[in-house]
Amino acid sequence: MKPLLRYAVGRRYRSPPWNDVSPVREEIFGVERLEQHAASLAAKQPVTTIPPVVLSLHARLKDNAAVLLAAYRASAAELESGHGVVPAAEWLLDNYHLVEAQIREIRDDLPPGYYRQLPKLADGPFAGYPRVFGLVWAFVAHTDSHFDPVILRRFVTAYQRVQPLTIGELWAVAITLRIVLVENLRRLADQITVGRGARLDADLLANRLLVSGCARSTLDTDSICQVITASVQYVKSKLPRHQRIGGLLQHEGGNSGHRQGSS
Repeated sequence: MKPLLRYAVGRRYRSPPWNDVSPVREEIFGVERLEQHAASLAAKQPVTTIPPVVLSLHARLKDNAAVLLAAYRASAAELESGHGVVPAAEWLLDNYHLVEAQIREIRDDLPPGYYRQLPKLADGPFAGYPRVFGLVWAFVAHTDSHFDPVILRRFVTAYQRVQPLTIGELWAVAITLRIVLVENLRRLADQITVGRGARLDADLLANRLLVSGCARSTLDTDSICQVITASVQYVKSKLPRHQRIGGLLQHEGGNSGHRQGSS
């Protein structure tokens, strides 16, 4: 049975983290608050040997890779046609090779056998997913994708004071960190796509307004409001978060190679 079908059959009333399309971001915590949050997570994240059926991280990564490739191609086509692109799309055009390389590394570093061995959460929003994935997701969300290896180490250490992680989970911290960052990039790429549609709508509106005598007969208040709303969504695609995520992916990619070479 294919992964998506198996997921649909096994899923009942569970709401996976993929249902939320907004970027992975929560209240920003300082170091001490992050340590407190890590300890709180450790006390509330029981694992199970019989996890619920969920869409695997491999399947989600494959979907994310397809969405990012489509966004890259659409942005390239837009640029080639003479249209301008938003900074976030420009970043994707310049750095897609980096994203593609990181996706390949994730696939190599997290084979199915290794993934199956990682302890899975029994309940909560990440039920059925690796415990370390839920831990890393929280770190990314509460730091807004800002990376500091010292802070990450303190975060993981605080978690382990309450609930020790396995050796496999510790090795998987860097891997799952990249998975969450790719997930974040996918969500930001979705915003680029929405924005592109909004700009096309805005261009269409402008062209209609320029047609002599058509402004009053073809446009009404509702249609104008719809275009304005869509245009507001368009400008939400911003460069800074892409820069942070990309820098972190590059940093982790370098560290991954170093760890593999030194092991």
